[in-house]
Amino acid sequence: MPFFSALLRLWPFTPVISFASFGTPAPIPPEEYIRHLPATNPYRPILERLLSASSEDQSALGNTFGSAPNTIPSAPLTPAQQQLARELTEALVRAATAPATTSADWPLQISPDAPDNLYAGNLPEIAPLKLLASIATHHADALPAAQAIPIYAAVGQLARQQRQGIFLIQQLNGVRIEDEALAAASRRLASLDSDSLAALARSWSQLQPFLDPRRPLENERDVGFTFLVEAVLRPALIELLGAS
Repeated sequence: MPFFSALLRLWPFTPVISFASFGTPAPIPPEEYIRHLPATNPYRPILERLLSASSEDQSALGNTFGSAPNTIPSAPLTPAQQQLARELTEALVRAATAPATTSADWPLQISPDAPDNLYAGNLPEIAPLKLLASIATHHADALPAAQAIPIYAAVGQLARQQRQGIFLIQQLNGVRIEDEALAAASRRLASLDSDSLAALARSWSQLQPFLDPRRPLENERDVGFTFLVEAVLRPALIELLGAS
C-alpha cells in the first residue's frame, strides 16, 4: 500500500487493537489480522495468541503497555493478564532465533472485494505488532539487566524482521519499534556493569540487517504511484474531460 494511503487507512485504524484507542475493541475475528501472513512468518502464532485473547484482556494490555513509559495505567493487570504478557514476551524471545524473514513473509492483505485494487489492500498487523513490542519492552523494564537485555534485543529483532516488508509503513513501524527498545535499554545504561554493556552491544550487533530502504521507496514509486496514476487519476481525468 502506498505510503499516504497506508497512513490514512492504518494510522490510526479501527481493529481490535488501535494506536488511537486501545480501549475500544471491535468485534473482528483475529484471523482477519493475520490471514495474509504465511506460516513461515515466526510472529504469526504470537499475534494469533494476542488477538485471540478476550476483548477485556486486550483492552487491559493496551491501556497498560500501550501507554508512555512511567505512565500509571487506569487499573492493574489481573494475574491472568500478567501471565499472558509473560507468555507473549517469552514467545517473542523464542521467535528472535527463527530464520530470517523475507518480503514474502510480510505481504499486503488483498481485499477480497477488490483484489485488483492496490489501495483496497491493508496491513492489519501493524498495530498488534506495535503493542506486542510494547508489552515485551515494558515487561523487560521490570527485570534484572541479565534477563532484560535478551528481551530488548528480541524486540529489536522484531523491528528488523518487519522491515523486510516492501512498504514504507512497515519500515516506519519497524524504526519506531526498534527506537523504543533502544530507548528502554538506554534508560538503564547507568546501572549496567561492563559485562551487561558488552552483552547489550553484542546482542544488537547480531540483529538481522534490514531491507535496503531504497527498495520500499522504489516500490512506492513504481508500483503504488503507477497504480494511482493508471487506475485512479487517468480514468478520472478522462471522465472529467469527456464531461466538459
